[in-house]
This record gives sequence, structure tokens and C-alpha cells, in this order.
Amino acid sequence: MTLESRMDISIDGAKKMVEAALISLDALNKGVFEAKQTEADPVFLAYRDAVSRALMVLLEDVLNPVFAKYPELKPPGFR
Repeated sequence: MTLESRMDISIDGAKKMVEAALISLDALNKGVFEAKQTEADPVFLAYRDAVSRALMVLLEDVLNPVFAKYPELKPPGFR
């Protein structure tokens, strides 16, 4: 069951959720780049795979349902 079908989120709540999710996406992406520079390939690859799964959850289960309801909250160029 998706976020969209479980609650009727207000635009104020959606804005806060989008802000937190975008900050999290940025931090996770930065962590991948840092790990690439500092870790051996097996560690980096395991970390990158784990981060990829987390990013997909944020996109599919949080951001996409919010953007479906409030498309105006989707940042320009965000795919």
C-alpha cells in the first residue's frame, strides 16, 4: 500500500516531506561519491547497492506519491 492510498496529506505536510526526502537523497548520493574515493571496491559496491535500494524507496514510496498529488512541489528538472 502506498503513502498516497494511506493518508490524505496536506500540502504543508507534503512540503516538509519533500524537503526531508531531498536532503536525504543528497546526503546518500554524497556518501556514495565519498565511499568511491575512500573504500575498496567490494565495500564501495556493497554500499552503493544499499544506497540504491534506499533511493528507490524514497522515490517510489515517498516522493512519487507526493508529486502525483502536488505536482507543483516537484523541483524543476527532477526525474
